[in-house]
Formats: sequence, structure tokens, C-alpha cells
Amino acid sequence: TSSSTMSQTHNNNETVNVAHVNKRAKRENHDDDDHEKHLIVVKFHQFSEIKYKKDTDKYSPVFERGGARWKLQLRFSKQGAQSGEGSDSPLGYCLGVYLCLDEAPWLLGEEYSVNYAASIPKLDITKTSGESTFRLGKSNGCGWRRVTTMKRVLDRGLDDDILSIHIKFDQLEHICKRWTSSLSFNKERLKMLRTEAHTDITFVVGSSDQQQRIKANTRQLLLGAPAMKSIIDEATTVEEEDGDGKSISFPTIDPDHFRFVLRFIYAD
Repeated sequence: TSSSTMSQTHNNNETVNVAHVNKRAKRENHDDDDHEKHLIVVKFHQFSEIKYKKDTDKYSPVFERGGARWKLQLRFSKQGAQSGEGSDSPLGYCLGVYLCLDEAPWLLGEEYSVNYAASIPKLDITKTSGESTFRLGKSNGCGWRRVTTMKRVLDRGLDDDILSIHIKFDQLEHICKRWTSSLSFNKERLKMLRTEAHTDITFVVGSSDQQQRIKANTRQLLLGAPAMKSIIDEATTVEEEDGDGKSISFPTIDPDHFRFVLRFIYAD
């Protein structure tokens, strides 16, 4: 197992640890006591002019941290029946805060592990997230549905009609599980196994009603696990619909476990 760490320095002299981890490596935490916790102040101007409607959203300008583009999402939701549907009145509404990734052309397989805190200093409110993983195409934001009430924000939380929210990253880790070219290549090989493309050997695995016929390609198996040659050599020649092939039986092996092993060999 191997991993490498490098630093990315941004225009504001922020330095964020970046971890490149291969497919067998466990994610490592690169935080330490000397690592500065960076503060971002996100401001929403003319906040009192926002039209409050159920499940409406407002986004902050985009900011960069750790090589990614982020934004804050404010979500307004009703907490009771004090205000009518679609009303502009803040009564009965709660403020939710979420950290989101901005749309970006990420590399395939890229992830960010984040632990952050959001605070509204004027209201002495601080929320701390647990560790969250943002993935390409699968991240809808991490945060809190109800941070405070809109009435409280409007009464005591604004400064010149500006809502300021402080964001502090306690952990910001960039994870590349595998280089893009390798990941794409391995996906194609796993697709071959799944679709039974270019197969020339059949493994009859399991017994009775649990039995499965799993087809594979001997060349791919030998490339990933040369030790399988002794097993393949024991296979018998059988007649298949598309010509002669090889077959070998493993009646005492769990089919799902065997398929998992084949997936590992194909993607190795």
C-alpha cells in the first residue's frame, strides 16, 4: 500500500493537505495540531429583501478551498402554521444552511472528505458537521435543515442588512482513489465480466438451487492471478453454443464469494 501527500497553496496563502491514495490504501487523516483552521466569511447582502417561500433556496457566491469550488446554500422551510403558504412574512420560517460543491469538471473517481463548522457570530450560533464525503454527481450538500428561526435572524442577526456566516474547515481532504486512466481501464474489464464478453471458460459454482454458471476469460484471469493456471488446466473441454469451451466445477464454494474474487482479479 502506498500513498503520497502534497500541499496546494492558494492566493490567500492557505495550504491544504492533499492525499492521493491507491485502491488498496485506507484513507489517511492528514490533520495535525499545527494545521491552521481556515476561516471563510460568506456574506448575503440585502438579506431582509429575500422573498420567503416554502423550500426556496438561495446560494452564496462561489469560493475555493482545497482545489475545489464550494458554495453555501440557504434553505427556508416552514416550522408551523403562523404564516400562510407563499407568504413573504418570515414568521414561522426556519433557516437551513448547507455546504455544497459547485459544478466542476472533476476527474473520474475524485472525492473530498470534509468536516466543517458553520457559525453566525451575531447570534452566537455554531453548528459542527460530522465527516462527510462529497462525490461527483452524488453530493447534494451537507448541513442542517434548521439552524435558527428567520425571525431571530432578522431581529438580531444582521449587520447593515447583511447576514454573515463563518465557515471553518476542520478537515478538508482530497482523495484520488486511482488515476483516471487506470480507473477507466478497470471499469471496462469489470464490464467484460458482468456482460460475459469474450469468455472461454465456465465455472459451475455451488450446489443444488444455489448453483451458478459464471463465465470468464482465461487470459484476463491469468493476467490478474497467474496462480490460477493450475486450476484452469484442470478444466474439461465442453461443447458450447458458440463452440468448444472449458468448464470446471466448484460445488462447495459460495457463488457470490467466487464472483467477488473474480471481480478483484479482473480489476487488479
